[in-house]
Amino acid sequence: THSYFLGMSGAIWLTADLFVIASPAALARAVATESAPWLLVSLFAGVLGVLAYSTAVYMLIVLVLFCVAKLLRPKLPGPASRPLLLGSLAAALLVLGLGLAFRNAPQAKPDFAFDLPKLVEFVLIYLGNALATGPLRLVAGLVILGAGIASIWRLAAERRIAETLLWVILFFFAPFNALMTGIGRLGYGVKIAATSRYQSVTAITLIATIVLVLAALPKNASSRREVLWRNVAFGALLVCARPGSRL
Repeated sequence: THSYFLGMSGAIWLTADLFVIASPAALARAVATESAPWLLVSLFAGVLGVLAYSTAVYMLIVLVLFCVAKLLRPKLPGPASRPLLLGSLAAALLVLGLGLAFRNAPQAKPDFAFDLPKLVEFVLIYLGNALATGPLRLVAGLVILGAGIASIWRLAAERRIAETLLWVILFFFAPFNALMTGIGRLGYGVKIAATSRYQSVTAITLIATIVLVLAALPKNASSRREVLWRNVAFGALLVCARPGSRL
């Protein structure tokens, strides 16, 4: 609200974030109900997100992958209409192509950098800055990535990805943008990954991580080990949720 009313630059990030949340929510609904209109809503929200800011390009890539997967494996959940899937795929690719063709890169932008160790450090700082400062940002970023991926792995083993699809998609939002930002901005050094405006992107992944961890925890722990892990997870989430909990 502060950004919107004062016209600050963060408003375009927040606007894109809102469409990024709306688009996978509609896609998850389309998968659950096999509804064509919901897929179109997801595509529409994704395009509006890209018009707001480039971070939302992530959702168009997700839609491309979904349409390709559904076309190759029709038995996957979701709308089955091939014309709809082909049309959505073409529309998403068109917007992505136009974006690449007419992108307006800043003249002072550094050259693309593909230093893998530095790129990994950039991504971890980008994520970990939500919970920690200094060197601990690397640890926090690794914990966020590890917790999310481990939770998705468990949910996949239990065949529960469809019911948690929204949160799975949102989890990869910040890592994707951290990777893309790192490639484009690594010439400035890794410290730029801690820029405050990036945190509206990271917040979405952090929330998704918390939901995925809670979804993956055993509901009826049958062993002392499961009880221990569940209590550790709840304790960690409480620490993260406590006001002023940045490490």
